[in-house]
Amino acid sequence: MAKTLGIYDVDLPLLPRLHTGKVRESYRIDDEHRLLVVTDRISCFDKVLQTPIPDKGAVLNSISAFWFRKTEDICPNHFVRLVDPSASVVREAVPLAIEVIVRGYLAGSAWRDYSEGKRVFSGVQLPDGLQQNQAFSEPVLTPTTKEEIDREISPPEMISDGLVTEEQWTVLSDIATRLFERGTKELAPRNLLLVDTKYEFGLLGDRIILIDEIHTPDSSRFWYADSYAADPASVKALDKEFVRQWLLDNPMPDGSLPNSLPQDVLSEARRRYLRIYESITGEELELREDIKPEDRLAKNLREAGIIGSEADEKIEDDS
Repeated sequence: MAKTLGIYDVDLPLLPRLHTGKVRESYRIDDEHRLLVVTDRISCFDKVLQTPIPDKGAVLNSISAFWFRKTEDICPNHFVRLVDPSASVVREAVPLAIEVIVRGYLAGSAWRDYSEGKRVFSGVQLPDGLQQNQAFSEPVLTPTTKEEIDREISPPEMISDGLVTEEQWTVLSDIATRLFERGTKELAPRNLLLVDTKYEFGLLGDRIILIDEIHTPDSSRFWYADSYAADPASVKALDKEFVRQWLLDNPMPDGSLPNSLPQDVLSEARRRYLRIYESITGEELELREDIKPEDRLAKNLREAGIIGSEADEKIEDDS
């Protein structure tokens, strides 16, 4: 099995660690930039599993870099440059405390809740009679908070709670809709449907920018268009839902979800992550098999002048 960049493998003592997230590690470069390392950890249902998926971090980081470049005309973003398949230099920004989820279809957790009788999602009223995986007439926005366990929140609630202003929400909802439309358009020739996705934003001064990731298998759901046309109820997917569904189908004796994945599920998940990179970008992700991911990362950071003798040089934006 391929090596992983897992829970304890990212150790960069020459850079101050700013934050450890579910799957990302952040390090200080200077006052205006940080290093964002995407590990192979996987989080499902707000829990990080004990078994990382090989090459997952490289796939997510590289896909995000691809989309950041393709969508900067819609919204500026924090991406500066790719320094390793798993790591990027990004601009410092003040994160906004909400995530904007855009749904084009009734799928995943939304369908599970809908099938149990729920009809209001983040203040959006859905009609009765919808079917699993049915397309909405237009994208539906269902924002959530960014907390230990995210919760749905309606626009009036987020404004009254002081999470964003009314003006900011107007801008965010417009940008999120346009980003979703761009993703849908770009993926159509590749036989892929962008089913739903989440966007995170921050402030650079008083300017709203896109941060975190965009249109990756962790933040988005993808279906094969021809499979959906043939049978919407059992559509073939390329995303993290494969892992989520395995967890739901294989509960522990006490009813809780497993903390780890068996080897066959890890292998299939890795294959799916690499496949979605190729499907989105039209290219194969080139990863060396003869070097540990953490050694590759350190080598690339030295060559980029981020650690080592050249680390004192100023990081210049590509823009």
